[in-house]
Amino acid sequence: MRHRRFITATVLAVSLLFTVTGTLSAQRKSAKTSNRLETCRAKLKKAQALDVLYDLRWDDPRQEPRVVIGPTFLQIPFDAKEGLTETVNCFLVAGDANKYVNFNLIEWRNGTVIGRWEYGRLTMRAR
Repeated sequence: MRHRRFITATVLAVSLLFTVTGTLSAQRKSAKTSNRLETCRAKLKKAQALDVLYDLRWDDPRQEPRVVIGPTFLQIPFDAKEGLTETVNCFLVAGDANKYVNFNLIEWRNGTVIGRWEYGRLTMRAR
């Protein structure tokens, strides 16, 4: 009888430990995601000030966001373009590093699609 109580108490203690550990882990992950989101938000504000990003709207979550790039975007190297689109994605998924939102890159002058961010990869269309 004592042996059975000991096993039951041990199982309860271990399950409680896993519950507490899981909760703490979730809180750490939430704080990390929140920090990442704030970093992405700051980068987007800087990109908008430099005319790299012209406009960003996502009114209906069932549709793709509208990402309008500014005149400076066309002058920066490809890796910087990738960095910007990764930052836009980071902002749209609220800092979660394991999620992606697909979107087109639209030129500010005439509204033509000049690139696409899809599943973590940027592809530019020939001009």
